[in-house]
Amino acid sequence: MLNGKVVIITGAASGIGRHLVDRMDQMGCRIMATDINAEAMDSHAEKAGWSENIIRCKLDVRDPDQWQSIMTEILQTWGRLDIMMNIAGFAIQGFAHEIPLKHIDLHLDINAKGAILGTHFAAAQMVKQGFGHIINMGSLAGMAPVPGTSLYSASKFALRGFSLAAARELRPLGVYLTYVAPDLVDTPKLITQLHHDRNAAAVGFSAPRILTVEDISRVVLGKVIKKKPLETSIPGHRGALCKIAGMFPGLTSSLFPVMAKQGLASMDRETAKRPDAANQKTPDEWLEQMDTRP
Repeated sequence: MLNGKVVIITGAASGIGRHLVDRMDQMGCRIMATDINAEAMDSHAEKAGWSENIIRCKLDVRDPDQWQSIMTEILQTWGRLDIMMNIAGFAIQGFAHEIPLKHIDLHLDINAKGAILGTHFAAAQMVKQGFGHIINMGSLAGMAPVPGTSLYSASKFALRGFSLAAARELRPLGVYLTYVAPDLVDTPKLITQLHHDRNAAAVGFSAPRILTVEDISRVVLGKVIKKKPLETSIPGHRGALCKIAGMFPGLTSSLFPVMAKQGLASMDRETAKRPDAANQKTPDEWLEQMDTRP
């Protein structure tokens, strides 16, 4: 089904994006893998043995000129774009009165603006073609915001609103757009939260089970690619609960202290499973590695 498809994947240096590149390479896709951290992406590509069907490009998703450049390159190379996956994201938990000002721009510019730019450039080409599928990676935090995720929730709420509206604009033109909203996923950012954002991240860790990147790719490469839904949550029942909670925020506020207690216990269990997690980079060190603009 996916053999020969032309795909752009952002956030390919780690986490969900990297795993999707690995899997789709095995399935015979022709992929432009992009990330702002080109060094980490290149290092993994060599270890994983990415095939010659993958083009690696450094991309800052906040920069429209860079988006234009990669679109030009992919069209010159393969002549079309079948699937656009906006996976790149940014998440550092924190309370509204304590967050560094630079985190405001980073959350909104990467999670919302970056995916909006990717959607814009992909959609423009796909409308010309008369076909294509855009997949925007969101979060359950974009349905039911919780304490400690104010900036992250704001960026994912923005992306969800944009995605649902854009999807309805594009479907009559032959282009599909799916918003994917997973629960907490085991990625490098999760390790940072375990040691540097404990109180702010606690409610998010109250999920019954931490998802794996394999859980996400299974849904994306299965249900999402095949059925092209407007929106899907992972897991589905958690998405339904989050929608209800989002409709009645006042009624659910009383649950947060209980959820935070559960989350802290979960964080302790996760920390015990990862003895080297304490040696992970601090948020500021992680930002320097990302080579982000001030």
